[in-house]
Amino acid sequence: MASIRQVFEERLETFRENYNFHPHDEVVRSLAVTGEIISLISGDQAAARAMTSIEQILEGPGNPQSDDGGRELTTEDWREKWAEMEGYDLCPDSVFLDELLELSAFAEQGILSVWDFAEPDVQALPEARNLTERLKASANVPAWIEGICAKVDRLERLGHTNESGRSCFAELLATRDLARARLKYDRGEPITIYELALLSGVTPKRVQNAIYAKTDEAPIVDKNNLINPDSCEAWLSARDYVPSMWKQVSKLFPLARDWGRSVELEGQEACEEFSDFLFVPIANDGSIFLPDVCRENRDGRSYYQVGGKGEEEVFFEYEEALEKLQKIDPPKWRRPNPDSGKWGIVAGRTWKRVRRAEILGER
Repeated sequence: MASIRQVFEERLETFRENYNFHPHDEVVRSLAVTGEIISLISGDQAAARAMTSIEQILEGPGNPQSDDGGRELTTEDWREKWAEMEGYDLCPDSVFLDELLELSAFAEQGILSVWDFAEPDVQALPEARNLTERLKASANVPAWIEGICAKVDRLERLGHTNESGRSCFAELLATRDLARARLKYDRGEPITIYELALLSGVTPKRVQNAIYAKTDEAPIVDKNNLINPDSCEAWLSARDYVPSMWKQVSKLFPLARDWGRSVELEGQEACEEFSDFLFVPIANDGSIFLPDVCRENRDGRSYYQVGGKGEEEVFFEYEEALEKLQKIDPPKWRRPNPDSGKWGIVAGRTWKRVRRAEILGER
């Protein structure tokens, strides 16, 4: 099994190779609305001066571009320049843009890029800015991620839409939503169809179609239209979902030199072992469809009765009966009344994940 550090470095490399910095660009380019407001109030020349000043402020005092003094955007070119502004390179000392990098790494790979700078010699590098505070914050991943998301929420309220009516922070908001979905899943909280779609990289419509068709890997939706995380494992595993590893890394804090190199990463098989589990229905009265709800016919053979009154079907194999129940909405089956012992029909209202070996061992 690979070490925590090895898996982290592989994921970090994947993240860095594929990340496009579009959320950062969206944040910086949104400042162009300031120029438009100034242009409306005081004219294009005033807007050009203002946007030149803002650019120099964002570049920072240590950037050579900010020291030329005489450079000023013209009334004709400031809009074009700000429409193509590169966000991350323009703001070398922005704590918020550093946090957006962490939000994106967490959303996509379940990691934080700041872990790569935990070793003392790396922290001394010029590019390792804001590291002390970021490393400290990363000790409590849920709180930090929620805090960054809250900043994005605020930015969304301050933002505007483009000519097509789309938010100017479209990719940033998608990253925020994905990060929150991952955090809810990691915490074992029920998630929505939209959130499962984000985690699995498909459209909500595709998830809905699978649920309606009751495919083998389809998640189970409860009466509140929410999905229990246990019910998502088969679906996510089939779509190469990358499980988070922040819980394992958090156990190693404070991170020291060569952290995680001698510690194996546990739990990576969780999503691959969904075939070892079954999802069984639970009725309002607590009745669970387990192998022991079988009856015996005159030949002494065990069987299960599944379906509503007048539509019942008989199955001699438990897993075949369970498969049928997963296609019925709501699932219904006969079981002995705990008080009278009489066999009556109950309807399932929720589902529970149980280990296959445990319940089949009861027979």
